[in-house]
Amino acid sequence: MGERDVCQDPLRELAAYASCRDIALFVGRKMGHMHNFAGTRHALWRRLTAFIDQVAAEKRT
Repeated sequence: MGERDVCQDPLRELAAYASCRDIALFVGRKMGHMHNFAGTRHALWRRLTAFIDQVAAEKRT
């Protein structure tokens, strides 16, 4: 989600994932709803890459 997103309350969005074992919220600085158009999109991409690496590591163990 972006800090200038159309979602009203990022923390309330987490309720939709109540059954998840591991959850994280990232509110991108200077981002709106179209994250890939933001000048700060690289921060989101780094977070996504780290998440993918974490999931892959969990699967290997």
